[in-house]
Amino acid sequence: MPLGVTPNGTPSAEAARIAGRTDGQPLCRPSYRGSVPQIAAEATEQLYERWNEDGLEALTDSVHPDVELICDALRPVETALHGLDGWQQWVARWDGGYETMQIQTDGVIPIDDDHALALVSITATPRGSQQELRWAAAHLWSFRDGRIARWESHVDLDAARGTLLL
Repeated sequence: MPLGVTPNGTPSAEAARIAGRTDGQPLCRPSYRGSVPQIAAEATEQLYERWNEDGLEALTDSVHPDVELICDALRPVETALHGLDGWQQWVARWDGGYETMQIQTDGVIPIDDDHALALVSITATPRGSQQELRWAAAHLWSFRDGRIARWESHVDLDAARGTLLL
C-alpha cells in the first residue's frame, strides 16, 4: 500500500492536507487534455479562476439569460433557480453565506464543446464563524452561446455520473 493511502484506497488525512484535498477524496490527475474538444473545460477553469479572485458576482457577465441552477441534485425541481433573477439569488446565497471561500479544481473533465464536469475541493468560512469548512463536490457546467446555461452541484460522484447518462 502506498504511503499516505488508507486501506480502502483513499488518501490519509495527512496526505489530503498536504495535497490541499478534502479528506477521503481520491487524488486526481491534472485536468484531462485528451482529444475531446476543450471549449467547455477551458471555460470552466477560467470561471473558477474568476470566482476565486473576484467572487461569484463577477461571473454575471458570463451568464446566459435563461440559465438554470440546480442547487441540490437530489431535489432538482425544488432547488432549481431560473434566469438572471435566479442567478442573483444564487450569488447572494454563496457570497452572502461565507466570509471566505476558495475553490480548487482537482480535475475538469470535458464532455463535449458545451459540457464539462469539474471535480472540486471547497474551503470556506461561514459568516460569523471561525470554523473553516472543507468539502468536495462535482459541478456539471453547461454552456450555450459561450455563456453559462446550467450549473448542477453534486456531492456524490456516482449521482453526477448518472446525470451525464441522461
